[in-house]
Amino acid sequence: MSEAAPLTIQRIAIFPLPGAVLFPGLHLPLHIFEPRYKAMVQEVLARDRQIGMIQPRQIAGDESREPPALYDVGCVGRIVDVEALEDGRFNLILEGVARFRVRRELDVTTPFRQVEAEIETEVETDRRSLEHRTRQPRTRSEALCGAAGLCRRLGFGGPA
Repeated sequence: MSEAAPLTIQRIAIFPLPGAVLFPGLHLPLHIFEPRYKAMVQEVLARDRQIGMIQPRQIAGDESREPPALYDVGCVGRIVDVEALEDGRFNLILEGVARFRVRRELDVTTPFRQVEAEIETEVETDRRSLEHRTRQPRTRSEALCGAAGLCRRLGFGGPA
């Protein structure tokens, strides 16, 4: 059983990636190749290793809006494993830390978007429920293979 803890306000670098959903306690493998998100990874690695995953919102009649609107709730992830590739790309694993609610988008000079958000922290009162929630991949390759297997089962990226 969990009980709500006080909310904290935090500045978060966000990665609005359609279809990529992160939940607290789970892992999400990512391959970072766009220049703006490579810059984001470099900055958060030097700071707090946290990235906010959030879904872009499609608004009828406003599909061409740049940057796209955002949903109100996302998940803060902590980079728990990173592989910097020679050409500047990154392979990383995010571990979901906590849900967040966007208060406002910040006017920034960085190439990536940032928000001011309320972090919804929880106090875990039943450790067994957390430990038995799901089995986590042990290695980066296991997480990436698991994601690739899911993609194949869903019909993306070649035959199953």
